[in-house]
Amino acid sequence: MKTVEVIGHGSLPFITSVTSGYAASMGIDIPLRVVASYTDKPGDVEFIIKGEWDRDTKLINQVRKGFIHRYLSKSKDRGIRIEIESRIPPGIGLKSGAAVSVYSVLAAAQLLELTFSENDIIHHALNISKAVGGLYSASLDGIYASLKGGVVYTDNMGGRVISWYTGVPEHSIIIGYRRVEGSNLLSRIREIRRYGELFKKIFDVGQKGGHLKAATLNGILFSILGNLDYETLVETLTEGAVAACVAGTGPSICIFVKEDDLDRFRALLEDRGYKTLVTRPTSKGYTYRVVEE
Repeated sequence: MKTVEVIGHGSLPFITSVTSGYAASMGIDIPLRVVASYTDKPGDVEFIIKGEWDRDTKLINQVRKGFIHRYLSKSKDRGIRIEIESRIPPGIGLKSGAAVSVYSVLAAAQLLELTFSENDIIHHALNISKAVGGLYSASLDGIYASLKGGVVYTDNMGGRVISWYTGVPEHSIIIGYRRVEGSNLLSRIREIRRYGELFKKIFDVGQKGGHLKAATLNGILFSILGNLDYETLVETLTEGAVAACVAGTGPSICIFVKEDDLDRFRALLEDRGYKTLVTRPTSKGYTYRVVEE
């Protein structure tokens, strides 16, 4: 039977749309693999989850009901199996759900031989985001950066891509994450949005090419207003990090460092109670292959 394998990656949202409606993300080299294949169970859609991403059943159900079942008649009385293997840790601000949704849609569309453009794939992934409780365009930057790589700047409320850079910073990224109990960030969103014009100016710095400067400015301002770990973020800069930001609305701190400084900055973050992972920006998009057995 026919099998489609899609290999992709995650994204780092370094400007979040909750501040001004504008957002920015860059592709990061944390792998995601989705395999779509036929089964001999007519009408059945089975998901097999492996790796880090293993808990968002609401999103999986929406991929199943909101997308695959709409086109399942094209499977010629067969069922479909979707295997997802993700190394993107969930719940730490890296939009793992956005990556899973767009690559699941892409793999299923290739298996069913649907004549979809990349914009169609993005549109369907955004519909899934909306159906599971997000704004229709809330994940546009993350979906686009996961699918295409590079650095993307979006007007999320307007649903449009403003600029896309295929070049990415040539630095390693250390992502420090930890579970924060009792966060009051959501209660502070309205206050943060009062500074929307300032965040928009930071966004403008980035979309003119100042990616790391915008990431750092956004990270400092957002962590202060959101009552996040401002002290550690600033400490990494004082100690010589190239740039430092938060991932989306947190809780992760993400720092850009030179290769020789990896061990030193990992130790700094771990001493402050963070778990760490190391990745790099990527300008690559996805790859896929079709196997006919």
